[in-house]
Amino acid sequence: TPGLADVQGTQEQKLAQTVAPMDERQILQAYVRSLTKKLKDNLVYPPDAQRSIRRKGTTYVSFTVEADGSVHPGSLKVTRSSGTP
Repeated sequence: TPGLADVQGTQEQKLAQTVAPMDERQILQAYVRSLTKKLKDNLVYPPDAQRSIRRKGTTYVSFTVEADGSVHPGSLKVTRSSGTP
């Protein structure tokens, strides 16, 4: 009956509102873990850094990821250098 469908739809919406924030957080955490692993697996050190263990530093980069998973052209930037050329 139409009245019952409306009630079921309302219950499903309430359930979706209750469950969605937890699911979205878990999905985001899994995505960040996957992205971090991809970055670490593809990390390439400059030849000078590979030869000298004493050279250390952290370089910060920023980029935009498109919905299809590709990096937005022109968005990759060094936002903070390690200070080592």
